[in-house]
Amino acid sequence: MVINPASEYELASACYELGNKHLPLFYENKALVIPFDAPVYKMLSAAGFNINIEESVLSNPLKTSVLPHAHESQSQSLFSRILKLTGNEK
Repeated sequence: MVINPASEYELASACYELGNKHLPLFYENKALVIPFDAPVYKMLSAAGFNINIEESVLSNPLKTSVLPHAHESQSQSLFSRILKLTGNEK
């Protein structure tokens, strides 16, 4: 998801809401980029944020030593989706 804040106040508000939920957040081209998550999308949409659902690759790859994993009931973990965003999916 790509959030296009209309002002610095809206940028700070979106960062606060996402940070308060301990969600990963990336800043690219004056927009906030996060992995798609339906409940987060609904929350941010209800709050009035301008959100586009699109596929993208971050220009600054994520460097981590942690490997993604998912539970049997999940097809992908949130971390796997983050790695896909950064182009580091293995």
